[in-house]
Amino acid sequence: MILESVIENLQAEGLLQTVPRTHLVLGYSGGADSTALLFLLNDIKQKLPLDVTAVYFNHRWRANPPEELPLVHQNCLETNTPLVLVQADLTLPKTEADARHARYRQLTRLARDLHADAVLTAHHADDQVETLLFRILRGTGIDGLSGIHKRLTLEADTGSPVPVLRPLLDISRKNLREYIQEKGLRYFDDPTNLDSKR
Repeated sequence: MILESVIENLQAEGLLQTVPRTHLVLGYSGGADSTALLFLLNDIKQKLPLDVTAVYFNHRWRANPPEELPLVHQNCLETNTPLVLVQADLTLPKTEADARHARYRQLTRLARDLHADAVLTAHHADDQVETLLFRILRGTGIDGLSGIHKRLTLEADTGSPVPVLRPLLDISRKNLREYIQEKGLRYFDDPTNLDSKR
């Protein structure tokens, strides 16, 4: 079951212990995958000592305010999850790679400020397959064949590094959609979403 898999993946990282209480920062876009993870974490909060802060990163590439923002707010209210809104630096180049680096930099910086244990992203098993295929078609070397890692530790610009974890990486998109349908969750489906899989 999905919930047990997420719990196992977090416990494998030494999280969800009774003491100290775990605090996680979730990169939350309002899309299907991050919405599933938000509500899975809410399910975990009912059983285990866990605090979650959701972070919405506005790239400012589309309408301002973004049309998904009311739904992001609503889902955070429903799960009693604090929400932090982060605005992108408009001087950054508008490329997917720069946007991805900016997101990770802001997420890890905020996690350090909040004394959180880790940052979570909602990459899942299908993202892993798509990333590997993309890299193979692009002509990747041996390093590129490793795909997406469950744990990523970024070099810290200040303070100690904060791990970025992907607790859905062994769960399929199909299973996540079934969870969403079963729970009756509402999410934003943006076909122009930035590619955050690599």
